[in-house]
Amino acid sequence: YEAKTLILKQGHLPIECYLILSGNLKVTYEDVNSKNQQLTNETLNEIEEGDFLGEISLLTGSQRPASVICKTDVELLVISKADFDCILGNVLQEQYNALSDFL
Repeated sequence: YEAKTLILKQGHLPIECYLILSGNLKVTYEDVNSKNQQLTNETLNEIEEGDFLGEISLLTGSQRPASVICKTDVELLVISKADFDCILGNVLQEQYNALSDFL
């Protein structure tokens, strides 16, 4: 994917997750200021090679909490929800549940 490409859109339902093979991305959050109704866009985090993105929404089935945009050219391994559930879903779901129970 080329720099500035939108990979995940805040509010969309999850259908896949990604492993970053190369490049850098930024995680952004859009919100409307309640006082002046202006749209604000805040960078929450930057992610890079070796990081996963989108896996939490696959586990919870919830909408994407933030958008992810390529800062540089990026190479991603795309993992469909079906493959994710088959390969990683059970293990990660157990870890997610344990962490949620702890918190």
